[in-house]
Amino acid sequence: VGGVKGYMLKASLTKSVKSKSVTVRTLRYGDSGSAVKKLQTQLARRGFISSKSCGGTYSGTTSKAIRQYQMMAGLSVSGVATTATIKKLFSTSSHRPKVTLTRWSNYSVSKYYPNRALATIVDLNTGARLRIRRVGGHNHLDVEPANASDTAVLKRMYGGTWSWDSRAVLLIVGGHYIAAAINGMPHGIEISHTNHFDGQFCLHLYGSLTHGSGDSNAAHQANIRRVYNYFN
Repeated sequence: VGGVKGYMLKASLTKSVKSKSVTVRTLRYGDSGSAVKKLQTQLARRGFISSKSCGGTYSGTTSKAIRQYQMMAGLSVSGVATTATIKKLFSTSSHRPKVTLTRWSNYSVSKYYPNRALATIVDLNTGARLRIRRVGGHNHLDVEPANASDTAVLKRMYGGTWSWDSRAVLLIVGGHYIAAAINGMPHGIEISHTNHFDGQFCLHLYGSLTHGSGDSNAAHQANIRRVYNYFN
């Protein structure tokens, strides 16, 4: 202390110190005050909003930023700053990852997402999240739900009925955050025989093509751009 060295009892170092409990309350659209401003300041530090948006009122900009953070951080997606969201946001020093419009190339994608590897997709509309396994694919990614619980999530995303309809999703794999799109129809081969999904489903990236005709699917490409624009 003050440049002077001294000694103290070892027991003093291990003595328990009672800390004051900190109450973290849920914040949502329309709230205002110092707690909201503190939240916004942390969002700005992490790169989710600009410093100009730290006015202390929980606006649509703040709600969107929280939703983006929840999608990227593996939290329940609502746009509401729950206690779990706030605690995780303040406990990490990482900055917002970049969501890319990655052009499809089987060669380059396979470097970080090879066959049988696992990844995560998050539905843009609902925030539903599931783990997927790559089965193969040349014109685009062929994937399957990793487990039966992931199959259940996928089916709920499609309202309980398998469909070829395109859905906008965020693909998270190997430290990459990529704008993507899927359909929800089981077809083709599979790896897992215990995930309650009979086959695979298609996962498209920017510029990827369909199986048979080798054409670009307009609905998939539009949804891929939706994801990219939402995060950029």
